[in-house]
Amino acid sequence: MINWKENILIKNSVEFSQGIYSTEFDQSLGLKFHEKMPKGAALRDLKDVHLHLAYWETPYYKKAIANFLDGVQNRAECIALDVGCGDGRFTELLVELGFQKIVATDIHLTPLISLRNYAEKHGFSDKLILIQCSADKIPIQDGVAGVILAIGVYYYLNDRFENCLQEAYRILQPNGTLINSEPDLEGAVYKSLFFEEVDDALENLKVRKFKEEKGHTDFKFRLFDQEEMKQMLTRNGFLNVDQHGLSLLPSILRIKMVRGEFPEETIHQHRNEIRRLFDCFDEMGRLYKHIIWKSFK
Repeated sequence: MINWKENILIKNSVEFSQGIYSTEFDQSLGLKFHEKMPKGAALRDLKDVHLHLAYWETPYYKKAIANFLDGVQNRAECIALDVGCGDGRFTELLVELGFQKIVATDIHLTPLISLRNYAEKHGFSDKLILIQCSADKIPIQDGVAGVILAIGVYYYLNDRFENCLQEAYRILQPNGTLINSEPDLEGAVYKSLFFEEVDDALENLKVRKFKEEKGHTDFKFRLFDQEEMKQMLTRNGFLNVDQHGLSLLPSILRIKMVRGEFPEETIHQHRNEIRRLFDCFDEMGRLYKHIIWKSFK
């Protein structure tokens, strides 16, 4: 394990402290947004909190990712990169799927510390390198990763989105797999019309950005229609081979619960039935919050 960890890094560009590497990175609106949250992107913890959005969505992300990685051979030797890992919701999944050489990166230090502590507690620190860096400037060598995950990450960099795709292309081996998820235009317009203002829906379409929080905000991030996303992947050297839509329905439920329109007690009482409802639309739904894309280099 020691050799792969030593050889993968661009050594002159990183510093090491308390189990986490770090490198210089540019500030971004996405970083400012996540720094507002007490724990940053603590979705590994939140997926176990009943009725949180991460509780509803995580099984569908995990199912799609596992299916997309089904054909990856020799997972013990394949280097997997989890970009924007947060506190390790999908890093943990990579371990469960048999990957033993995992690089997990995030621009926000707080969730990386949480993941470091979690990995130590659960005995997979030897399989893991943690790096604080931006998704468009990752200090590891060219052509070393067989798999890259970027789940709900790249769109936070707005105008640097394609820089992230170029960085993924640089790092992947030939025929390597990129799995990224990005917000879907139609789902965002639907949500704006129902929960925000007409102007927000028009901005979704015209500017291709959505609001990450209610009301007036500067936190607006990239949106894509499906053809645009396919063209962007192709333009940056990727062959798109599959996709899976993440239903918008859990987000609608969560919004109405937070706004007091659906009592939490009622949702909790019907939790198992709601789960079966969401299971159904994970298979047959057509209204998406995100699209999860699978592409080859």
